[in-house]
Amino acid sequence: MKWVLHDQRSCAQKPPEFLPDMCSAVHLGPRALPLQLPSSHIAAWLVLRGTLNGQLGDRHWTVAAREAIVWPEGAVRLVPGRNCWALGMVLPLHAWRSGSTRDVESPVLWQSRASRAIASALIHLIRTLRAEEDAELHGHAALVEAWAHQEPAQSLLHRCPGRTRQARRRTLSRLLRVHHCIQNDFEAGLRLDVLAKQANYSAHHLVRLYRDVFGQTPSDHAMTLRHQRAWELVALTPLSISDITAELGFDSRSAFCRAFKARYGVTATQAREGCRR
Repeated sequence: MKWVLHDQRSCAQKPPEFLPDMCSAVHLGPRALPLQLPSSHIAAWLVLRGTLNGQLGDRHWTVAAREAIVWPEGAVRLVPGRNCWALGMVLPLHAWRSGSTRDVESPVLWQSRASRAIASALIHLIRTLRAEEDAELHGHAALVEAWAHQEPAQSLLHRCPGRTRQARRRTLSRLLRVHHCIQNDFEAGLRLDVLAKQANYSAHHLVRLYRDVFGQTPSDHAMTLRHQRAWELVALTPLSISDITAELGFDSRSAFCRAFKARYGVTATQAREGCRR
């Protein structure tokens, strides 16, 4: 299929139209207008700087710098955050399948740290299209790396219940939707009724399935992410402990300090001093 470049680095460019017989690469800048991705296409995005925000109904998510996401969940509205620079590719499903090196029917939702390989592949694709050269090889390479990016999610399929592969894939897609919600909102992990609605399961059934597939319950997953974020904020930012407490939604500074020491065995102050040495 033919590749086309959509340069969306400023508000001067009109939002692109994604055609069913075309593979689109997108260079997104902080002044770009919001993009509406069609339900007929699947997208992969790499954020180089700033944040990229997505909205689908009552679902909201944010991709941070040096993260990548594969989005197969239907029509979504994308809004570049402040100082956002991102690279993306938007393709119909049959084009995605051409890049799969395994017997996999379709991509699944997955957001995580981007590898150097996917960043390099997307940069080369954009540069090739900007030079108006044949992008078939670089397009295929970018697809292969996008599939590799979501390999951790695809590998969970064997843990999902179901008599058929198709049934197991439906289960995995529902659970990954919940996983993504928690990833973008720690508090969501404590609201089982909301998560159960996203997956169309009962709360009890969701907890059991989630634990079987991911090795922990939704609430445990949310707490793990919360503690990881706490360490990052303490070790890598100049934010005060009070600001970090508010950022992570703890009831009080003392509650945050107790939780941090219970998790890591040192106080937040000791952790910060140790990282500065």
